[in-house]
Amino acid sequence: MKALVVGFGSIGKRHARNLVDILGEEVSVFDIASLDFSSINRELASKINVIHDYQALKKSHFDVAIICTPNSTHLKYMEELGDKGTHLLIEKPISSSLDGVRDVLERIGSKGIINMVACNLRFHPAAVTIKKIMNGGDMGKLYFVHSEYGNYLPYQRTGVDYKKVYAADNREGGIILDAIHEINLLRWFVDEVIECDCWGYYTGSLDIAGYDLAFAILKFSSGVVTEMRVDCLQKSRRRFYEFVFEKGTILWESTGKSPEFCEVRLYNDNQKMWKIIYKDSGYDLNKMYVEELRYFIECVNKGEKTCNSGWEGLRDLEVALTLKQKASERSTSIHGIKP
Repeated sequence: MKALVVGFGSIGKRHARNLVDILGEEVSVFDIASLDFSSINRELASKINVIHDYQALKKSHFDVAIICTPNSTHLKYMEELGDKGTHLLIEKPISSSLDGVRDVLERIGSKGIINMVACNLRFHPAAVTIKKIMNGGDMGKLYFVHSEYGNYLPYQRTGVDYKKVYAADNREGGIILDAIHEINLLRWFVDEVIECDCWGYYTGSLDIAGYDLAFAILKFSSGVVTEMRVDCLQKSRRRFYEFVFEKGTILWESTGKSPEFCEVRLYNDNQKMWKIIYKDSGYDLNKMYVEELRYFIECVNKGEKTCNSGWEGLRDLEVALTLKQKASERSTSIHGIKP
């Protein structure tokens, strides 16, 4: 299988390493910038074929490609590679705006291109555990969900000026777009979002153009209402979910990154007690990226649609941009600081 990674930033490096391990063969990487191999060992670097010239890329053929470029350029590579029959894994979000997304999805769909938006959290064992319980229906009616996610932006990419990454830019990112995986998770856990509202904040502490803190309310087609708070301010990376059901409660908390401490607890009203249903004090986050890639490659080999196609990515983006618009209408800042 001929594989390509487009964009060699932090996530591009991760995908390249995992692809080499999974496929056991050379992987091509395209980036117009000089590539940094400092975080990749010499043996792995020898298995990466570098393409710098865009015209050379256009003349090449690949079976699969992973698009890891800035959000606003995703559609360009989806269209270019999809037209040549390349199956596509696109990093989230699928784009930075809705312009052209539907047209490109229809175009690659007409060519039978297997496509998937890379929302790796769907492959996190805690999320998978919770989803299985919810699908079983033993907890009864879901009343509401509360979710939190925080990850300090300056700590996210070692040796990189955080003010220059897409997450700091209002159009390309900001915390609402950067944390779009939380929207994807909530839609996966519950159902479709039909109404939402948002308060976005510029605290001024990071001196970035995008929102660094946001509080959102999401209403789903089932009537379930969710509270969601996302930020790039807290120093210790943390994710927390609370699911309140008719017959009990599920709590998921993950802290840290390398490694991650993760625990899922369930309260059963019949037994009147809490039970730990999943725990890992040293979870390697790369495992979910590997599972995600293996799943995508399996779908390509079998010619099957993926669980999180570009159309799901479009819906996530629609919700995220609506939240950004709602926040913009409120023009909210803290301490009067606003770019």
